[in-house]
Amino acid sequence: MTKMSRRILSFSLALSVTMSLLCLPATPVMSAPKTISIMTYDIGSSGYIAYGLLGDAILEKFGTRMRAIPSGNDTGRSLNLLAGKTQFAGQGLDIYFGLYGMDRYANREYGPVDFRVVWIAQQPGWTVGVRADSDIHKVEDLKGKRIGWIPGSVVNNGMEAFLAFGGLTWDDVVKVTKPSYGAQIKSLLDGSCDAMSCNITSSAAYEVASGPHGLRWLQFPPENKEGWARSLKVLPMFTPIRATIGANASEESPVHAFTYPYPGTLCMASLDDDIAYFMTKAIHETYPIHSEKSKFMKAFWTLEGFLDMFEKSSYLILHPGAVRYLKEIGVWKAGWDEEQERRIALAKKVATLWDVVVEESFKKEIKDKDYPDYWNQRRKEVVGF
Repeated sequence: MTKMSRRILSFSLALSVTMSLLCLPATPVMSAPKTISIMTYDIGSSGYIAYGLLGDAILEKFGTRMRAIPSGNDTGRSLNLLAGKTQFAGQGLDIYFGLYGMDRYANREYGPVDFRVVWIAQQPGWTVGVRADSDIHKVEDLKGKRIGWIPGSVVNNGMEAFLAFGGLTWDDVVKVTKPSYGAQIKSLLDGSCDAMSCNITSSAAYEVASGPHGLRWLQFPPENKEGWARSLKVLPMFTPIRATIGANASEESPVHAFTYPYPGTLCMASLDDDIAYFMTKAIHETYPIHSEKSKFMKAFWTLEGFLDMFEKSSYLILHPGAVRYLKEIGVWKAGWDEEQERRIALAKKVATLWDVVVEESFKKEIKDKDYPDYWNQRRKEVVGF
C-alpha cells in the first residue's frame, strides 16, 4: 500500500468515526417546562405575594409560566395537590401534619400523606395582632376576646399555640368563624374580632397597620421559658425569631414572634423527578431577580436558609429531584443521605402503623368522631409524638 493510499485510508477511517459519533443520540438535556402549577396561600398573604414574585422571576429567566391558584385554607391546598390538580402547593405546618397523620390528617378519611418538599423558606415572623388603641397588651389579655376561627385551617393550631403561651386555650376566648386566613386578618379592621394571627410581612398586615385603629403586635420573648414550653406542646416545630422586617417592625422596634419552615414548596413523592429538579433549580437561580423586589424574599428565600432549615428539621423530606439538584451544585453535605433515609423510614413506619390502627379501630367499633384520639394515642406510643 502506498503512502498516499494509507493517508486516504486513515482519513476515511477518521471521517467514519467522526460521522458515527455525530450520529449518536445526544445526552438528553431537560428543557424548562412550559407551565407549572401551584396552590398558594390566600390573596393578600405573604405566601401569595412570594409565589407571585417567584412566578414573575421564573417567567423572565426560563420562559415558564407558573399558574398560581390561591386557597384560603390548608385543606384546600392539600386536597388539590392530592387530587393531582396542581404539581406543587405552598404549605407550612401541613407538611408536618400530613407526613405523620396529625391534626386533620388524624381523621379516618385522611391519614398520613407522602409529602415531599423541593424548597424551604423561613417564616419571617408569625404572631398575634390587635388594634393599637385596644386594651390588649399581652397574651393573657385575650381572655374573653373574639378571635377568628377558620374551618380546616392550620391557623387555628397556631392561635392555640399563641394562647398557650399565656396559659389560655380556645375555651377561654370567643370563636368567630371566618372563611379564610385573609378574612380573619381583616376582621381586625371591620371590628368583628379583637385579635388576629398574621405573618408580619403580609400586605394585609400593612393594611391593618395603616388603618384608623393602628396595629400592635403581642410579644413572645424567648426569655419566657414557661410560655414557650406551653406553646411547643401544641406545635413543637416552632422556634423564636426576633423579627425586624414587616409592618411596625424594625431594628429599633423588633417583634418577638414565632418562626418555622414557611412556605415549604410541597409536592407528592410521586412527582416526576425532572419537574421537582426544575422547580428547585428555578427557585435558586432566580434569587437574584426576585430578591431585589422584596425584603422578605431577600432575607428568607436564600439557598443558605433552605439548607439550614432542612438540617435543623427532624421531619422534612426532600424530593429526589431536589436532592439531585443540590448534589449537582455541590451543597449536599456528608451524612444527609442517611438523614433523608431516616426520615423516610420514620414516615413509612407511621403510614404502616396507620393501616394497623384503622383495622384495629373497626374491630373495636370505634366511631369516626373518636378515631383521632385513638390514633393519636397509638401513634405516640410507637413514634413518641
